[in-house]
Amino acid sequence: MMRWPGIFRNLISIWAYSGSAPGSMSGAALHLRIWEKQTRGNSAGAHRSGAKKTRKGDNVTVWSRIYGTESDTIESIQALRSRESNDRRVFTDFFNGDQLVVDTDAGPLRDYYNTVMALLNHVDLPETERPALEKRRDVTVRLLFYQKEIRAKFQSAYRADIEAGYSALKLKAPNFAALDRKQALVAIEEFRQKAGARPPTAAARCLHLLTTGLRDLSPEIIPLNWV
Repeated sequence: MMRWPGIFRNLISIWAYSGSAPGSMSGAALHLRIWEKQTRGNSAGAHRSGAKKTRKGDNVTVWSRIYGTESDTIESIQALRSRESNDRRVFTDFFNGDQLVVDTDAGPLRDYYNTVMALLNHVDLPETERPALEKRRDVTVRLLFYQKEIRAKFQSAYRADIEAGYSALKLKAPNFAALDRKQALVAIEEFRQKAGARPPTAAARCLHLLTTGLRDLSPEIIPLNWV
């Protein structure tokens, strides 16, 4: 955000978010109205306090030409690196299905995602660290919505390939929309073992979808518009 005033020379104010922002149906429109009212005409009076007690209002970060930056916290990159490292076990627990997301907007996995995003947005982040963090970000956001969105959309999109793959091995295909994360991982591993080293073409296709997509949550198989 601090780079933008140098790029857009006539910029008067910026309204942004640390962590996550409200969706279009859950607060974004209200925030737009608050910002528009605060900055109407030539005013540079944008203040984050205007969003107090609104959804995701605590995440608002504001910059204005007159008042500078207003943010709840601006952490050092060392503090963010330390927290990401310490909380990586949270990611592992959810990835392995040992914990399930109850609320996509709050909780330990959402906190971890916010830390990764803060690192990616930090002005001091070396470019060499960015690819690994971007990969972790992409998987984490899909984990957040695994129970609520991903598993059902995966089953719907790839039903024919799943059934063909299991049929090629003379197996009954499970309904992955009805399995939680841990159950799905067990089913995927069982299918991988049954498929063996040289599975039939349909089974190989199914195995790729299950391992790269549902297990590893790769953007190649799980598009971002599923979350």
